[in-house]
Amino acid sequence: MILWTIQTERAWLELQNRGILRTRRENITEESWLQPYQWMVEQMEINIGPPPRSWCFPLWAWFQWEGEKRRRPDLRAGGHLGKGETGIRIEFECFEGSALLSDFDLWHYVLNYWHLPKTEQDAEQFEAELSEQGLNFFIRNLFRIMSTTGRLLKAGNAYSI
Repeated sequence: MILWTIQTERAWLELQNRGILRTRRENITEESWLQPYQWMVEQMEINIGPPPRSWCFPLWAWFQWEGEKRRRPDLRAGGHLGKGETGIRIEFECFEGSALLSDFDLWHYVLNYWHLPKTEQDAEQFEAELSEQGLNFFIRNLFRIMSTTGRLLKAGNAYSI
């Protein structure tokens, strides 16, 4: 399977010099993202097996960016890297079963601790439960939210690398 990752120049140079690219803890720039990243690591272990190293975090890549017709991510689009940072799109081949595919948009439900409803009725019920408990969008039941996020994965075949 062909995948694409967008990396910084520093990461590209590391790949050129070492022949391998690894994601490090210090590359997770937002402290609040650490728990969602750990969750993704757990999902990867469940669906495709343990990482090569215990400290590994996902290397994010695209299987398809905007559907089947525009699979490669466009470097001209915003949001891949920090403002003003040069990005390099790297194409690589990945064995089937060695990556966990997820939906990029739905991943943000995990990243931002949002509830992922199955239906509109489920969403309304969740909002009603929050209201009954005097909670709001920003103060929620983390366990329930994390338990609903498995729906964003395509089990068995790939990391949302």
